Formats: sequence, C-alpha cells, structure tokens
Amino acid sequence: MCFVSSSDPSPPPQDTRTPFLHLSNLEEGHYQFILQVTDSLGQTSNTSVYVYVQQPSLAAPKANAGQDMQIVLPNTTVLLDGRGSTDTSLSTHWVWTQISGPNMAHLAYPNQSHTSASGLTKGEYQFLLTVWAAEDAGKNTSDLLAVTVRQEHNVVPKADAGGDFSVTLPVSAVVVDGSKSSDDVAVTRWLWERDATSLAAGHVINGSDHSPVLLFTGVVAGRYVWRLTVWDDQGASSSNTVSIIVKEGKWVELM
Repeated sequence: MCFVSSSDPSPPPQDTRTPFLHLSNLEEGHYQFILQVTDSLGQTSNTSVYVYVQQPSLAAPKANAGQDMQIVLPNTTVLLDGRGSTDTSLSTHWVWTQISGPNMAHLAYPNQSHTSASGLTKGEYQFLLTVWAAEDAGKNTSDLLAVTVRQEHNVVPKADAGGDFSVTLPVSAVVVDGSKSSDDVAVTRWLWERDATSLAAGHVINGSDHSPVLLFTGVVAGRYVWRLTVWDDQGASSSNTVSIIVKEGKWVELM
C-alpha cells in the first residue's frame, strides 16, 4: 500500500506506506493523491483523491449599536451596548465616538463593546460604534445610535452667591464666586446687582457682573452687599445675596 502525490506544491507527505495518510503544512491550491495497493501475488490497483485547500473566508464584524433610546432628567447616564454586533471575536476592535449633542458626554470605556455615556443634558445625541477585525482593519463597519434626553418638569434654578466673607485692605480686587449655582439642565444667564444697603464705592471689572464670578476693585473699608440672580432656559430664576466686609489694614510705619 502506498500513497503518491501527483500535484503537491509542498514537500511530499511522510509515512506514505500506510492505510492512513497524514498531511500537514498544506498551502493554498489543489492536490491529487494516488493510492496504490498491492496483494501478496504482486497484483496492484490504483485510485485517486483530490484535496482542495482554500484561504479561510473571514466575514467582517457587523456593528450593531443597539436601539435608539430616550431618558428623562434628572437621569443623565445611558449604557451604550454594542454586544449585539455579529461576527465578532476576541480580536475585534471597538470604538465609540460622539457625533453630535448639546454638550460633550463622558464615555467611560470607548474602546470596549459596551460603555456608559454620562453627563448628558437636555437634547439629542448621536453616538457611532465602529468595529473591525484585527486581521483586516480595512473591513470596518459602523452603526449609529440616537439618544434623546427629555425634561418633563422644569426645576427652578438655585442661585448661590458663595456665602459671606471678609477681606483686609489693601486688595487689588475682590472675587465673589457664584459658580456653584445650579439647575436641573443648565444656568443660562447670570446677573450681579449691588444691593441698596451696600457701599457704592468701587467698580466692576470686565463686565463680570454678567458672569458666574464677580470681580470688582477700588473698594474702601465698609460693607458691600451683592445680589446674584440666575435664570434657566425657560425663564425661571432665583436670587441669593452675599455680604463682603472690607477691613482696614494694619499699617506699620517704617522709621
């Protein structure tokens, strides 16, 4: 009994004088093997078998970013789940990117099949999932996911002028921080106004009376009172006051 290769582009097989032929390290192509058997009288008979070796057919991963979704404030986090994608493997690469939205969301793990997107605000977002096989980066596919963030009930914003404090002369400028004011969506307008009980001396720097942080200079000793009012995008507002005591400094005369 003997196997003979008639169209083998690789080295001939080993152990050909056996009923079972073992092949290894075959290259792409067509192979023909001839089996010849001989009996005790020396009579022979032949038959042939064909082997076709082809490159594996690797389908590109197909991205599936999941169904579009809606959330309602005060919820500001969603799960982006691409585990419904097909033809994936341990070597599949994943990338989540934000295409649009009213602000930039925070993606916890943008290079994994699923991740959380947090810090969302009212409006429409679009996130894109792109997947590809490590063996062929050119075969990438993408899928788009839409997330709608709704606001069912408007909450009045909360003004926070920072709390009363004191400073001692001389000071180049007084800083009053109202940036901790808050809203369920966003504060859209700020206004600092001097209270009627406040000293009139001093002036605001660089239009900061329309910003979260008020800067004013030219102060003298005494009490200043400022009122901060904030608004949201639906016109709701609230106010808060802050008192600043400006103290005389201790002057030391040098002889």
